[in-house]
Amino acid sequence: MGLVKIKNVQNGKIGFWKISHDDDLKFAETIFTSYHPNWKNYRNNKRRHQILATRLLAHELCPKNDIKQNKFGKPDLISGTDFISISNDNNYIGLLLSNQSCGIDLQSVNTKILKIAPKFQNKNDFIQNNDIQELTQLWAAKEAMYKVHGIPTILFKEHLTIKQKSSNDFIGFCAHPKLKFQCKINMHSFKNYLLAFTSEIIDH
Repeated sequence: MGLVKIKNVQNGKIGFWKISHDDDLKFAETIFTSYHPNWKNYRNNKRRHQILATRLLAHELCPKNDIKQNKFGKPDLISGTDFISISNDNNYIGLLLSNQSCGIDLQSVNTKILKIAPKFQNKNDFIQNNDIQELTQLWAAKEAMYKVHGIPTILFKEHLTIKQKSSNDFIGFCAHPKLKFQCKINMHSFKNYLLAFTSEIIDH
């Protein structure tokens, strides 16, 4: 399948890729070589394919660039002033390219979310029940928000709160002692997946 779609969004664009046996992995080995340079050391073939497919997707959105990862594992473009965020789930990869710090998260909707909900849901979040769809929205929104800065001391339950404006529009608030900001988060669904991505960051 390969490239599924490139979509223009506020402040940037999003690319989607579906992993396929037809992916040109040989070509992927020669591009964006700073992104997971030790990918061959991964024993899991699916993870290796994900990395190479991510390179192919990045090549579609910003072909003359490369991706490095900072000390926390957050991806950054090597050249230019744009920002990047990456997410994958099963056979799909999402990549957000933006003119400001950004975050994207892709999640399949399933009952596993019920087990981890107590670890990320707080009393101020927009959902206070066990609805699987809404819990997945909350999780994806917090993941996308976390990736804006990607600092490990940001805790989902203690520091991040999500409010809902409409069915597809949310606002996130970060109350970390050393990093306070809010952002708009957009939500889209396709098949059995939810995609959350930030569209505007307001630092305090």
